[in-house]
Amino acid sequence: MVYDALLWDALGDNKHIQSVTLLDFTHNRDDFKPFFSVIPSLKNLRHLQNATDAEFRKADLRALESTLEKTNALESLHIPGLWNYDMDSTDLLTAIAGYASLRELALNFSFLERTFEDSSDDFSAHLKNSGALTMLSLDGDCDFRDACGKRVLRALRDNESILNLKLEDILLDNDELDLMAGVFAKNTVLRSFQIHSVCNFSLIRCRSFVDIWADFKYNAPQLMKLTTEVSAVNHVTSLTLSISPHPGDVDPLSPIASLIGAKATLKTLRLFVTATDKAGNYTNVSWTAIIESLSRNQSISKLRIGLHIVKAEGIEKLGDVIRLSDNIRRLGVIVEDPVVDFFPKRFSRGIFSNYTLVSVEFLDHSDPNTFAVLDTARRNSGLVARASRLRMGPQLE
Repeated sequence: MVYDALLWDALGDNKHIQSVTLLDFTHNRDDFKPFFSVIPSLKNLRHLQNATDAEFRKADLRALESTLEKTNALESLHIPGLWNYDMDSTDLLTAIAGYASLRELALNFSFLERTFEDSSDDFSAHLKNSGALTMLSLDGDCDFRDACGKRVLRALRDNESILNLKLEDILLDNDELDLMAGVFAKNTVLRSFQIHSVCNFSLIRCRSFVDIWADFKYNAPQLMKLTTEVSAVNHVTSLTLSISPHPGDVDPLSPIASLIGAKATLKTLRLFVTATDKAGNYTNVSWTAIIESLSRNQSISKLRIGLHIVKAEGIEKLGDVIRLSDNIRRLGVIVEDPVVDFFPKRFSRGIFSNYTLVSVEFLDHSDPNTFAVLDTARRNSGLVARASRLRMGPQLE
């Protein structure tokens, strides 16, 4: 299209563009060929992100290598959804390792697997010695069982700059678990760590953990082990659980109730419960215990709850507990039919006497009851803002 040609021409050698995000090039990819030749000409590019899940092609790889070679201002490179099936990515890793200003890197693990050993060594050395990199995200079946993965873990253990580390779909054996534990035992710089799809909860005891995200679905025994581990430490301040109780499972909600009642350091709780109709009966019994624990908890300030197959009485009790809470400041609620209306109806009763809530979200639900709750949150937020200004005192013009 002529418009595309004009766009590529306008982008070429542009000295003002500092950030580029490519949302989708999976359709009509040939139309994007000029785009990949333009990117390396943006000398002042600081942030490059690709939000597409797609296979990397040779032209894409060469353009990215050229961008790293011809620019010197890039600070963040986010391409976690681009995977590499069979191309040699040695030159790309070498270019990344030689880029001194890169502060954020989100990469698919397949690029580490499609390279020569020397290049993998260079990249691992970069991770170990980099003083600029503050965020690293590795996505897509991170197989730490091979030599390349082990080198990455050893490098992360010795790194002194990365604050935020995120690993997706990790594959580990016992030896690699020891290496992973060594990362947390020795690396005291890490502040935020997210693991998705790994089942070894002894790692939770490592002091760097502040945020745990776990998706259990039908695995109640793992959930019980997790809550036991979390109860034993004081540095975990954020917990997200997604649970789907299955008929015949060990009750997965009771240990969560015990955890909520016992933890004085838990600041953020995200709890999503879906259950089949057959599992609904004991889910409702256990839900009562969770509500009672929430009523005793005095530390949780951010609560997000998603519920399915919980009876109306349980939903109403939840509304009472949150409305009367002195510590829950931010709330998000997802309640599915047939009890979707019960929570806001009960929650809104006397809500104007609550001066704690400053933010409330109701997913896809609006009626006079939700409006009353939202009005209260806005009022409280305004009061907090005015109080903050008063504490600061008069400001000189």
